[in-house]
Amino acid sequence: NYRYFVTFVSHVFFGMVYSLYIAYLPFMNRNGELYERNIQLSRQAGHATIQHMIPFVPTPEERFTLAVAYVFVILTFLGVGYLFYFHLWLVLSAQTTIEERGNKSRQE
Repeated sequence: NYRYFVTFVSHVFFGMVYSLYIAYLPFMNRNGELYERNIQLSRQAGHATIQHMIPFVPTPEERFTLAVAYVFVILTFLGVGYLFYFHLWLVLSAQTTIEERGNKSRQE
C-alpha cells in the first residue's frame, strides 16, 4: 500500500509543478503593459466585452479568479511538496513513518 501512496503523492506533486508552469504567464500578465494593450486592442476591434486578443493575457473578469487559483496552487504545492519529500526520504532510507518516529524519539 505504501508504494501506491508514494506514487499517488508523486503524481499530485508533479501535477502541481505542471499547474504552476502552465499558469505562470497568465498570472504574471494579469497587470501591466500587455494587459492594458489587450484591453485597447479589444476595444479597437469593437467588441462589447474585453476579449483575448493577446495569448496568455487574462481579461478583467478573469484576473481575480486567476490570482486566487494561483495562490491556492502555490500553497498546495508547498504542502504536497513537503509530504512528497518526506515520504521519498522514508523510501530511500528504507523506513516506515512509525519507524522514523521511533528512531527520532530515541535520539532525543
